[in-house]
Amino acid sequence: MNALLLAVTFVAVVNPLRTRLGLPEDDGRARPAPLLAGALIAFGAIALLAWVSGPLLDALEITPEYSLTAAGVVAIAGGLFALFFPTPYDEPVPEGPASLVWPVAFPRLFSPEMAMLALAIASTQGVADVAWPTALGIGLAVIVGFAPVGATGRGVLRWSGRLLAAAVVFGGIWLIIEGIRAV
Repeated sequence: MNALLLAVTFVAVVNPLRTRLGLPEDDGRARPAPLLAGALIAFGAIALLAWVSGPLLDALEITPEYSLTAAGVVAIAGGLFALFFPTPYDEPVPEGPASLVWPVAFPRLFSPEMAMLALAIASTQGVADVAWPTALGIGLAVIVGFAPVGATGRGVLRWSGRLLAAAVVFGGIWLIIEGIRAV
């Protein structure tokens, strides 16, 4: 699979612009501890899922080709949702260590679309082809997370996030086609 298209799909699934709208904030900036810890936890969870993708899909009796198709369907559904609802729902931010997981690691960075994408790509191409584009997407989310956002910036993020949501739909169609071609 094309490395550029793979990178665009992973970055679009992370959707750093839409993700920024749903981060816990202090004075218009994302809170650093939940952002950094959530990014590390999400990357670790995605890498672990990619690493166990082969045995997990074998246990579920799902072929790698079918996992590509399923990942495409989930990506299209998630992309369409983000396209029509560009601002993430306000999630309650728990106190203490739980704030390092919710809502940054899950559901912002480690979403169902990301889980399916990681399973499918790792089972067909290997863990490395999941690790580097995931690191790119999460790294961009961290960079965008530290940018201050005012009212105008929120509108720009909302509309730019919609463009990335459309890219997720495109990536989902690409995954379905790859899955069908592989069978």
